[in-house]
Amino acid sequence: QIDVLANISLPEDVDDANEYGADGIGLVRTEYLLSNRKEMPSEDVQYDYYKRILMKANHKTCVIRLMDIGGDKVPQFFDMPLEFNPFMGWRAIRIFLERRDIFETQISAIMKAGQGYEYSIMMPMVTTLQEWLEAKAIIAQIAARLNMPMPRCGVLFEVPLAILEMNTFMKEIDFASVGTNDLIQYLSAADRNNAKVNYLYNPIEPAFLKIIRNAIKCANDNGMPLSICGEMAGNPLHTVLLVGLGLRRFSVIPRNIPLIKELIANISFAEAAESISHI
Repeated sequence: QIDVLANISLPEDVDDANEYGADGIGLVRTEYLLSNRKEMPSEDVQYDYYKRILMKANHKTCVIRLMDIGGDKVPQFFDMPLEFNPFMGWRAIRIFLERRDIFETQISAIMKAGQGYEYSIMMPMVTTLQEWLEAKAIIAQIAARLNMPMPRCGVLFEVPLAILEMNTFMKEIDFASVGTNDLIQYLSAADRNNAKVNYLYNPIEPAFLKIIRNAIKCANDNGMPLSICGEMAGNPLHTVLLVGLGLRRFSVIPRNIPLIKELIANISFAEAAESISHI
C-alpha cells in the first residue's frame, strides 16, 4: 500500500484534495493563518480553522504542522529581531520554546478541534532530540490540563543534524516526515530561489539520495510511518526513484495526486528497487 496525501493551507484546499483522490492530508501549513492579520489569531479563530479542515477531511488522516514562523514567513505584527540569515535563525520550534503563549494557544486549539477526528501534530525545524523532548513535554502538559488524550506527534526532518540522527528520535515520535525543500538548501548551502546558485539545489544529487535512503530505511526498520512532503515528492520525475528507495507515503499538492497515483500504479516495485541499488 502506498498512500498519496495532500499538502494544503486553507480549508477550501481540502475540497481540491478530495476531488483529486487524496488518501488524507499529509501537511497542513498552519502559518497561513497569519496572512493579512494585524495580530496573532486567537484560540477561537484557530479552532474554527482546524475544525473546518478536519470536517472536510472526513475522518481521513490529517497531519497538522505547527506554525513555521520565521525565514520567509514572518507576520507583519510579529516582533522579529533583525537577522542576517533568517532561514537559519529564530524559527518554528525555536520560537515556540521561548514564546510558550503562541505554542500553547495553537496546541489547545488543535486538540479541542481534533476531538473525534484522526489528526496528528507535526513539529517543524527540530534540530536536536532534547529540543523535541522539551516541546513534547509541553504538549503532554496541555493534554493533561484539557483532560484529553495525548495526540500523535511527529517531527518534520528538514535540518541535517536531525535527519542524520533520526534513529535517536524513533522511540520518542509517532511518525516522521521529511521536508526536502529546506533540507536540500541546508545541505547544499544554496538558496533555491537564488538564480546564481540554484543549480546546486538538486534532489537527485547522490549524497542527498543516500540521506533520504537511510532515513526511509531507519523508519521502515522501526515500523515508523514516514512521508516526504517537499516538492520532490510531487515531481513525477522522482516517483519511481522514491518508490525504489522504499517510500510508501507521498504528500503533494492536490492537483499532482492523480498523476503520482497513476505512475505508482504502473511501477514494478522490484524493478524500482533494483534501479536504485547502486546508490
